[in-house]
Amino acid sequence: MIVKTTKTTSILISLIVILLCSVCLITPSIFLHYYNAVTVLSGKSTTLLYQDDLLASSSLHWSPNGNELAIYTNRGMPPKNAIYILDVQKKEIRTIVDEDSGSGFYLGDWSPDGKQLALNGSSIKGGIWLVNSNNTQSPLFIQNGHLLAWFPSDEKVISTKDLENQDVLLYILESKTNDEIDIFSSKGIGISQLSGSSNGSKLAFRVEKDFGNYGIYVFDKNTKKTTQVTSDGDFSYPAISPDGSLIAYTKGDNTGFFRASILYIMKQDGSCSIEVPGHLEVFSPVWSPDGKKIAYIAPNDRGIYLLDLEKVFGKDILDTGLPCP
Repeated sequence: MIVKTTKTTSILISLIVILLCSVCLITPSIFLHYYNAVTVLSGKSTTLLYQDDLLASSSLHWSPNGNELAIYTNRGMPPKNAIYILDVQKKEIRTIVDEDSGSGFYLGDWSPDGKQLALNGSSIKGGIWLVNSNNTQSPLFIQNGHLLAWFPSDEKVISTKDLENQDVLLYILESKTNDEIDIFSSKGIGISQLSGSSNGSKLAFRVEKDFGNYGIYVFDKNTKKTTQVTSDGDFSYPAISPDGSLIAYTKGDNTGFFRASILYIMKQDGSCSIEVPGHLEVFSPVWSPDGKKIAYIAPNDRGIYLLDLEKVFGKDILDTGLPCP
């Protein structure tokens, strides 16, 4: 059940908290905690998982059927990684790779049938690994590279890097023929945070060209063209909608008294970018398979929240798209 407040109440609460911050009675981190609470109370987002349930969520992946979220966590000092699966309806968590054995792994993607998770090995382990989503086996090495997406056609999107020449490469591996379809290659630090439409016809990904300088790109499988759809800057977490028409992403903003990571949605060609109201601190936005909601992490409390697009933009967004001028 979602508790709602009026718009006026939300604004008043926000103004009070901002005033307290301005006179140093509360810190920016506490402010952001309260800001999340205002966002939830306003009915814009619902809480799926809070910090007290599972600390330090870092990235999310929806299961193909939309019933579960795979969660990658990183916590402690020195940091330890772990991977969990959250049943969205029951809000129950099961451990896939615990912190004792998970420090060498990062979350890749679900298999098309939802029975496995692909993991990427760290610099120590390396390569791509598979583990059952019901946690009945230890991770099993399958090949070199870094898996960023796995589509219903059983195609895998893999990135590699030539450390000596600082070349980065992104390609699709055809499972039946082992043919490679090149998507992107360039000098740079790395390719990351890739997402794809449900049929794999469009991919959105982030390229770090030099330290702290990022651009978002879109690959169209039908035309075999890759296009940069943002300028270079502080862009993160491009998430393309299931139908391939929209991209959710975050943009850093250092102009206020704290660094914000603001959620935006734009058309897949980079036009008509609109800020999502009330979402100043967002990590790892991911579209639900039905395209109606976006799950995300609030970095200040590492809670997992669910944004209902219809409640923010109205039901027309699901039928006619963004309310562009």
